[in-house]
Amino acid sequence: MDFSDDPAADFLSREREQLGDLINDDEIPANEFNMSNDDFELINNEINQADSQANDLADDLSGMSFISSQPIKTEEKVVPEKIRIWTENTKKMLEEKDRLEQEAREALRESAQKELDDWKNKYTEQLEKTKAMNRTAEEEFRHSDTNGTTESKNVWESIVNLCDFSSKGPKNTKDATRIRQIFLQMKTAPTTKVN
Repeated sequence: MDFSDDPAADFLSREREQLGDLINDDEIPANEFNMSNDDFELINNEINQADSQANDLADDLSGMSFISSQPIKTEEKVVPEKIRIWTENTKKMLEEKDRLEQEAREALRESAQKELDDWKNKYTEQLEKTKAMNRTAEEEFRHSDTNGTTESKNVWESIVNLCDFSSKGPKNTKDATRIRQIFLQMKTAPTTKVN
């Protein structure tokens, strides 16, 4: 046998040679898969007979009603009494906590709004006071400057008069104590010009 041109046939022949001991070709009848027309007719007759029986059964069942007059019983889960009571108590407790939290949130919101309004009022009031003080200070400065006379011949004294040395300034300003000390020192002991 030369199977060099057909690799599938070559493979099958090698397998038969190797497995020849395990499989006896004599045990397999030669006409096992050879069926005649009579066999096919017999199988077709059996299939048709089974179909007709199924159709008869379907016709018999079509006239029947499958709706029962008795209600279908569904198994309800039986919850123990202690668990049901605990569930109800927990639900009530959570609803109460939610209500208290909502009330606290509303109170906090109202308090925050009131504080914000108070802060705005204080801020506008302080702003108006500062504006008024600046206007009066500016008018005094213009008035003293327009007269052409200075209160003293010391320049540093007029500078000190322009500066606010009160320690009750706004808290958000920078610390100016060092410059205050320098101005006050210059006011009391002015420097002399060196020619």
